[in-house]
Amino acid sequence: MKSAWIVAAGFMLLYLLLTWWLISVDAFEWFHEYSRDHEDWELDEFAAATLSAVLVALVALSLYTGANLRALRREVRLRRQFEREAAATRHLQALGTLAGGLAHSANNFVQPIITLARLSRDEVPKDSELRENLNRILRSANAAAELFREVLKFSHPERQAVDQPGAQSNLQQNFDMIEPIVRMTLPRNIELTLDTEVDCEISMDTTRFADAMLALLKNAADSIGDANGRIAVTAFRESEGVAVIRIEDDGGGMTETEISRAFEPFYTTKAVDKGTGLGLSIVRSLVEAAGGSISLESRKENGTTVVLLLPAIFSQ
Repeated sequence: MKSAWIVAAGFMLLYLLLTWWLISVDAFEWFHEYSRDHEDWELDEFAAATLSAVLVALVALSLYTGANLRALRREVRLRRQFEREAAATRHLQALGTLAGGLAHSANNFVQPIITLARLSRDEVPKDSELRENLNRILRSANAAAELFREVLKFSHPERQAVDQPGAQSNLQQNFDMIEPIVRMTLPRNIELTLDTEVDCEISMDTTRFADAMLALLKNAADSIGDANGRIAVTAFRESEGVAVIRIEDDGGGMTETEISRAFEPFYTTKAVDKGTGLGLSIVRSLVEAAGGSISLESRKENGTTVVLLLPAIFSQ
């Protein structure tokens, strides 16, 4: 609208300049005398009508020009946005190709771990404590191999259409499976409490659930750092068909700027060798693929709370 008023002011200035010129050459006095000598021609009425038409045309032209300028600005803005999105898409495609290659190579290293751990487990007596440790190694290695397969599928989007969606799994059984792994990997300075007595089925298989939870717990542990801290995980039934998982820590917290960018791929406040910035973005994609949602609340120096809402089928 501002541009329309600028154009209208320009036309009015031009009109005033023309009027000033006509006054300076006594054009109006000549026209008055000429019209008095030819009153039967009704020149006064003709002049008034012409002036009105010119004014209306000037206003209409200014409004039309302003509308076109607004449309042009909008088109330029959209074009720039499309160009940025296209550049981001090409960047993600390149990263997907790189991630696929890395996942393929990493998977080659994981397979010997799985094979050797399985062979070693079969040679250990069933009542040996080492057997359970080998089982944990196998579970972690198999989860890593599954994660690498997910990355490979992500880097080949043309194959995703034929992939089956993640199977359902029991939420409580998932927590029972990952609890020993989490307690072994968390530093000794962090106290972990779990209150997850919820019997329900969620639309996320065990591997994807473990990936999401381990990523969130690692973020919480990194936020606490070397200081003594606490991580509390609670799961409960909020309403019919919705399960809630809360991960709370008393770590360093986040600023408003960090919260607004937390789910952006490759955004991280950690050192270059400490994090990739993919954790929360991957967790969000896993949760949303299961039909759920994720949100976080945090204040600097006052810890962080991550909340997952997952569609669930409860046994009772």
